[in-house]
Amino acid sequence: LAHELAYRSVVRTVVEGRISRIGRGFALVVRVLDVDSAKVVLSVSDAAKSEDQLIPAVERIMHRLREGLGEQHSALRSTQGFALLAEVTTPSFEAYRKYRQAMRLHNSARDGRALAVAREALALDPGFAAAWDMMGICYSNLGYADSAAAAWRRALQLGSGMADVWRLNVQAHLAETAGDYQATVELLDRALELAPNRLGPNVSRGNVLWLLGRYDEALASYRHAAESCAFGPPQGLIVNMTEILV
Repeated sequence: LAHELAYRSVVRTVVEGRISRIGRGFALVVRVLDVDSAKVVLSVSDAAKSEDQLIPAVERIMHRLREGLGEQHSALRSTQGFALLAEVTTPSFEAYRKYRQAMRLHNSARDGRALAVAREALALDPGFAAAWDMMGICYSNLGYADSAAAAWRRALQLGSGMADVWRLNVQAHLAETAGDYQATVELLDRALELAPNRLGPNVSRGNVLWLLGRYDEALASYRHAAESCAFGPPQGLIVNMTEILV
């Protein structure tokens, strides 16, 4: 359960512990595990000669754990997507894993593969609105505007209970596909009023402003999007910023 909660919440690691009795004393082991691979990031052990020494032993372990994790910072950094947990709700954990995989592929500019994995997520849960949204994004990036629009309409139909910022962002995708760039910017501005630091609306806004020839404003949106990424922007955003500067 801890692993599933961590995975759904984009938490990179979980901590598990064990206390074993050895005669009148105790052996304690605490391990930090990578959620994606189940590999051990760090393991710390200690011993207590009696029950009275259990708490001090745990405190020593926690101190060593904090020190050790400080040296393993890269193993703890979140490398997953940028959508809020409430916006990717599905009863199927495996469908959620597929969605996360599709998002990683999309962020590394592998939209063809991302599209295939998003389809796998929808095979597990056809009512997964966020996966339909991902399908629309991938179709759009691959140049299939009609398929993208159909996927986004399905996402909106299934995502009636989603947050306003998510719905505005999907509506903006549809408006852009229809060629109504002014409406697209207005919808994205409304979304960003609700969530100024959301990556998706900022990137989409930059894309549309670029099409309108408003290059300085587009670059400002891209830069704001990049600043909102705690561990650095995705590859596609870096490419966009580079191309608009050129």
